Amino acid sequence: MDEFAADKADAGDLELGEVYTHESVGFDSKDVGEVGSTMRVLMRVDLDLTYSSEKLKISVFGHTTEVFIVMEVKLHDSNGGCWGTFLEVENFTEVLMGTSKELVGRLQLVQFSLNDSMQREDEAKRNLLDCMELERKETALKKTESRIAELITDNSEVCTLREKVKLLEKQHEESDSKLKNANASNEEKEEQHREMENIIESMKENVYIDASRAESARGQDNTSRAAEQLYAAIWDMETLIEDLKSKVSKAEVKTENAEEQCIVLSEANLELNKEVTFLRTEIERLETSLEQAGDAKVASAQDINVKTNVIMDIVVQLAMERERIEKQVLPLQSSGYVWIVICGGVYEGKGNYISLFSCHFPW
Repeated sequence: MDEFAADKADAGDLELGEVYTHESVGFDSKDVGEVGSTMRVLMRVDLDLTYSSEKLKISVFGHTTEVFIVMEVKLHDSNGGCWGTFLEVENFTEVLMGTSKELVGRLQLVQFSLNDSMQREDEAKRNLLDCMELERKETALKKTESRIAELITDNSEVCTLREKVKLLEKQHEESDSKLKNANASNEEKEEQHREMENIIESMKENVYIDASRAESARGQDNTSRAAEQLYAAIWDMETLIEDLKSKVSKAEVKTENAEEQCIVLSEANLELNKEVTFLRTEIERLETSLEQAGDAKVASAQDINVKTNVIMDIVVQLAMERERIEKQVLPLQSSGYVWIVICGGVYEGKGNYISLFSCHFPW
């Protein structure tokens, strides 16, 4: 297999040479196809070598049978020259034995090449599996990178959500302060309302007392001026009472408005609390997803680096083996015919292209 693989590379099979000797190796779908074609070539070479081995065995057997037939015919035809015929047959037998030894040597070489081709086929299969695994890792890495890009977009959204949370928290604090101020103002208004009611009650009592005094003073003529003054005071008191009642009504309206404002602020505060809680949960989830994606990317990158180093080592070993085979083939090229496997055929070193199944050996 060493000679056939080297001859295939010398005959111009650039596809196999590029896989083994390219310095800047980049594995993609094309590399996987090249490895697959290499495996098919190796399987074809295995079949050709098996056929050549069987053909050599048949050729050796045919030559041996032919020698014995010639010996028998000559012994029967020339009874007088038996000793000369025996010497001639012995010489021919020695020549045939040398040819048979050469055939056996070539058969052993073919067997060795067949074993080497099987080993190379196994190595090519392992290389193909490594390439497929590397391609799968690259696909997973691309998916991880797209996921990271999405998470980066989500991260920008997280920043926006954080700003919104801060704004909502500020609004929440302002609404709390407004609610406290409204409650304090409401309590103050209620206190003023109670004080006004007490004043009104005391004024009513004073009016009743003054009215009773006025009734008692009506029978007296000398107190008419005092009665007029008393009625004027009563009128002033009633006017003051009406003013106080209007103020109390206004205070009650303001109190009701403050209570409604407190209810609205409480509801808004509750909604803001719910929204802040939801946004914080969403931020935590996005941060967790971002960390997991980062860890997955680091793990995928490390795994791909390991696989790449292994495949590069295999490629370097194949290149060294190719150089060694080329060095072994050079002496064979200068000694005679060199057989080059090209798609199931044989190229003869002197310029003739024949089929592998009809080839002849130069002896």
